[in-house]
Amino acid sequence: MPTLRRLSLYSNGLAHLPDELGLLVQVEELGVGYNPLDDGLPESIVNMIELRKIDYHGTANDAAKAQWERLSEQLPSLGKIDDNAAYVADVTIPDGMEIAEGTKFVKTWRIRNTGKTTWGGKTVWGRGYQLTHTEGPDFDSPGCDVAAAPGEEIEVTLAMVATGEGRHQSTWHLLNPDGDFFGDGLVADIVVVKPKLGP
Repeated sequence: MPTLRRLSLYSNGLAHLPDELGLLVQVEELGVGYNPLDDGLPESIVNMIELRKIDYHGTANDAAKAQWERLSEQLPSLGKIDDNAAYVADVTIPDGMEIAEGTKFVKTWRIRNTGKTTWGGKTVWGRGYQLTHTEGPDFDSPGCDVAAAPGEEIEVTLAMVATGEGRHQSTWHLLNPDGDFFGDGLVADIVVVKPKLGP
């Protein structure tokens, strides 16, 4: 299986993984969660030089987890993804702009796909690349889908509502279909003021 990129071994009652696992040198994602893994992980796992992510969620064997952390230091690609993004500019709503509470506004950023993957499309679960809220108030925005080829600059726009008096920063990040956040954070920085009364 020289082209295998993802290997899922969830919930198989596995007490150990075979040494032959290390032969799967092209695997990038390995799921071993919900297995007892009494014998831990094979030392041959360090041969999986393309391995970027391992999911052992639901595995109660602390010894196996500790062993994985030790072995993971020998895996050069662990934690790396091909997705990346760079903030270029604010297109609308400069930082510190005053907006009356309850007012709808549109925040737009210009960003560049600085990674190796094309954003867009949907997985079988219906999720593609998305701009997702990560910190601060979300200003009643659900986020949005994004699509761009490597090197391409695009504008991403969110419809928002100014809520809560004072200065607020709403931070958003790109999220890939595997659930990994990546790239620069995008911030909507506004000062929410009381609406003016009367004419």
